[in-house]
Amino acid sequence: MKYRFIDAMRGKGLSVRLLCRVIKVPERSFYDWVSRRDMPDRRTPENEDELREAIVRIHRKSRGSYGRPRILHELGREGFQVSSKRVARIMRNEGIRGCSGRKRGPRQPSIPAHTAAPNLLNRRFDLAAPNEVWAGDVTQVNVGGIWLYLAVVIDLCSRRVVGWHTSTSPEAGLVTAAMKMAAKDWLSLGGLIFHSDQGRVYGSERFRKQLAILGIEPSMSRRGNCWDNAPVESFFATLKKELIHEREWRCIGELRREIEAYVAFYNDERIHSSLDYLTPSEYEAQTAA
Repeated sequence: MKYRFIDAMRGKGLSVRLLCRVIKVPERSFYDWVSRRDMPDRRTPENEDELREAIVRIHRKSRGSYGRPRILHELGREGFQVSSKRVARIMRNEGIRGCSGRKRGPRQPSIPAHTAAPNLLNRRFDLAAPNEVWAGDVTQVNVGGIWLYLAVVIDLCSRRVVGWHTSTSPEAGLVTAAMKMAAKDWLSLGGLIFHSDQGRVYGSERFRKQLAILGIEPSMSRRGNCWDNAPVESFFATLKKELIHEREWRCIGELRREIEAYVAFYNDERIHSSLDYLTPSEYEAQTAA
């Protein structure tokens, strides 16, 4: 086992950080493993109430989004040694469940095929460092009969949402504002790739000019192929499952505030199985170190 090897080598004076980099495991995950290994056994029936309280607390902290796998992982980080079946039983008894998804809404118009940027990403979603490739897309939410459009920019290394913007108009200003937020701390982003679908707003002269000023090279998915931009599609599916579809929205201002709060939660608190159960902010800090 990788963690056992690291533990043995650090006993011989080798750096844990260096070992984790060589073996390609997160340093924090190793220390979590050490903590769980050294934690007293908490599997006894007497801790049923403690375990139940922890499950309810973790589920509530996740804004009601975590299902059994993530709750089980968080329990492990807290030192509980518990089976998946036991967690499922307690969740069932407490009426706790993760969020379920819904079908997506209609897509926005595309640009003519001959004006699309080449697909430079080619589904290479595993990046070694932040700020190498950003990706974006637009989705929409019906708010009391009015469509609210949301554009996001996501760093594909850490899956962190680095920029976002909402508008009642699906025009170029929507995506340029999201990119402006993403690039606010940069004078130049030369060498960075921005990947999107072939939506009309991403092919607009205004947005192309913005990328050129920032030194960003555009990349676009193949027409009608959502898997070419899978990480952003995944974010929207999660957002809709855990926030949008949980209630009927009738106030645009309220929804905007809730999206802002959710993005902060997603970046800084929500653990991701694809990031070895770290948050995007934790993973970005680790890879940038």
